[in-house]
Amino acid sequence: MSSQLFYKAKHQTDEKPFVEITEKEKEFIKYACTELTYKEIADKMFASPRTIENYRDALYEKFDLKSRVGLVLFAIKEGFCKP
Repeated sequence: MSSQLFYKAKHQTDEKPFVEITEKEKEFIKYACTELTYKEIADKMFASPRTIENYRDALYEKFDLKSRVGLVLFAIKEGFCKP
């Protein structure tokens, strides 16, 4: 078991795994960085509130996030929206 841990530590990189984000998810992230409600975001994106919830949930899962605040912090860090 210790040899497995040594191997993982030796071959571990700081590179983030590539995660694909759709254009609609990118657009959602930009709106999520504002004070708009999810319903208002849905109206701006010409989508249903349920579709917006699906974008949100998919992003939470892809990046292991738990809240809108976490999503906004991630977006700022990754350059999706300006602070």
